[in-house]
Amino acid sequence: MKAFRDEARQPESRAAREILIANEFQSHSAISRRNFASTTPEQKFHSVALTARGYRAKVESGPSWEVAVRFAFRGMLAFVLSASLIALPAFAAPAPNRPLGFVLAAQDAGLDGNSLASGANIYNGDVVSTGANGRVRLQFAANQIYFSPSSTATLNTDGAGVTALLQSGTAGFTSAPGGAVAIRALDVLVRPQTAQVTTAQVTVMAPDELKVASIAGPLSLELDGKAYTLAPGRTYGVTIVADDTKFQDNNYTARKRRGLVIVIFAGTAAAAGVVYLVKELHESPDAP
Repeated sequence: MKAFRDEARQPESRAAREILIANEFQSHSAISRRNFASTTPEQKFHSVALTARGYRAKVESGPSWEVAVRFAFRGMLAFVLSASLIALPAFAAPAPNRPLGFVLAAQDAGLDGNSLASGANIYNGDVVSTGANGRVRLQFAANQIYFSPSSTATLNTDGAGVTALLQSGTAGFTSAPGGAVAIRALDVLVRPQTAQVTTAQVTVMAPDELKVASIAGPLSLELDGKAYTLAPGRTYGVTIVADDTKFQDNNYTARKRRGLVIVIFAGTAAAAGVVYLVKELHESPDAP
């Protein structure tokens, strides 16, 4: 009879033990969160054991439907996280190469060795060339760059504006107010000095000589860290010379710094001829 009473008390005793374990788990968890980092390895092992026992007691003592809901929720959460991680590389992929501008007008011209036609897109690194009777006019936002016959240039961008790297021939630009556009020839960077509308034309005359026409708005010429200003309404002869100052930057090894000798070729008469060329390009019949 006594054995029967002991067996009858076992479920109650088990429930009491589980409640005590759960209470001990809760109180010990609050303490361990504060002191876990400073405990000894033996204490950490004891804390982990209590945590596992307390969690098992809470799960086993709850209704079966709660356990099923918990496992279902965990499965759904794992599925959502897995799908998000799989899709992450697609969102992190870089944007495709976008065009810098497009061709407004083209005659006897090429783009990367192929025939160039009006409406074609211009991308970073594209090479534009014109034949003996060719010409090209390109649009970049509100700015324009044009090329005269027998010219070759590469179009590049630094993210802020477009620069034509002129290898041979003649190139010009017309910038909108605040427009970022430039021509680099023989390492000389020609760009607007102010935010006003600026028009300029650059011709490669020799390996160390340029002809620069400042038509509208002042120009800034830069070479090896030095800047020069050209007043509008004049055509200038620009010669590259070396001085005795050592110079080094990201593009060149240590060498003598170069400077510019600038002379005035002509005044308003030559500039008027360049203005006529720009006007003819802007109003040519093949313009769209």
